[in-house]
Amino acid sequence: MTHSISPLRWLAMLTILVLTASTLATAQQQPEVKIDIRLGQFDVLYLADFIDVTTGALSSNIPNASIQLETVPQQAMDMYLVVTVFIKLRGDQNFTQFVKSTTHNFLMPGRMTVTSRDLARTGGGNIRVKSTDVNSAMQRRLEDHVRTLPTAPVGTYAIEVEAYTPENVRLARQRSDVDVSSATPEDVSVTYVEPQDGAVLPTLFPTFSWTTQRPQARISIYERLPFHRSPEDVVTGVPHLQMEVRGTSFTYPPDAARRLEPGKTYVWLLEVTVGTNRGAQIKRGPVFAFRTQALAGEWAFLERFLTGLGGEAAGTFATLQGIGWRPTGEIVVDGRTATLQQLQVVLNQLAQRQQAGIAAGTGSTVKITVQ
Repeated sequence: MTHSISPLRWLAMLTILVLTASTLATAQQQPEVKIDIRLGQFDVLYLADFIDVTTGALSSNIPNASIQLETVPQQAMDMYLVVTVFIKLRGDQNFTQFVKSTTHNFLMPGRMTVTSRDLARTGGGNIRVKSTDVNSAMQRRLEDHVRTLPTAPVGTYAIEVEAYTPENVRLARQRSDVDVSSATPEDVSVTYVEPQDGAVLPTLFPTFSWTTQRPQARISIYERLPFHRSPEDVVTGVPHLQMEVRGTSFTYPPDAARRLEPGKTYVWLLEVTVGTNRGAQIKRGPVFAFRTQALAGEWAFLERFLTGLGGEAAGTFATLQGIGWRPTGEIVVDGRTATLQQLQVVLNQLAQRQQAGIAAGTGSTVKITVQ
């Protein structure tokens, strides 16, 4: 028995197939949604610039903070956002949800920037906040803190952004953390390890060391002159040496343009940069003084000669001074015992040859041993 299908039925079946194929194609072509949270990293955070702790409302003008939304491939689509702020204060074991805001549906044109104005209760653009939930316990903790300090308590602050379709299907999620390490710029510690204030150093190439939470610092060394009344007066002048350093130690370079001189007094100062959401602030450590120890008067020429050579000679001499070496008076020049005056004559001759640019030829090398 044969069955025939009416043209009308064929048309209905064809319509169903086309609609099904269209639905599958649409599902397969749903673009990828990317979220990029752009926040600065700060050591100190002024809380009022970000959120009103009494209401949980975000500030409508948070500088240098935004959320970038993009579809790949770019195309317009309807969505809504859920923005959640988590906080883990120092001493807490886990993060606590502080504020959770949900927006109304909006048309994302394929690429757009969402600012704090869009997420504030006043709203902005085509994004409107639908609801905001605030954790009252965390709110009270922050309120207690801001009564004494305008900055955020030490801890980690996280913002999480989720994008959903109007049908509540999550499209993307992204999170960014900000570690607040200090309650105020003054809380950033700078502690000197060596040389300590008043130290007498046996080297012209001392090593300076310190402890601080900041990985980058600026060290400045000044010479104390007779008219300076205090170490603080010294640092108002021109630095003998100033350098940007990373880490927690620095050795005075033998090839520095200005070298330390024996028997003189210097001061050193360390400055670190503290990042805040209101710009960088400089935290300055104390001003410590130290003096370089000169060799005995009759040996001063040897110190001047070796440090004047620079390079390996100066570095070797700095190492010897660093371990406390002092000449005993036993001098050997080319295998023969010599007096201090004879050594001085030989070194003066070598210095004159060096200044004249005369290179020593074969057989003219002088071997000098000083015990």
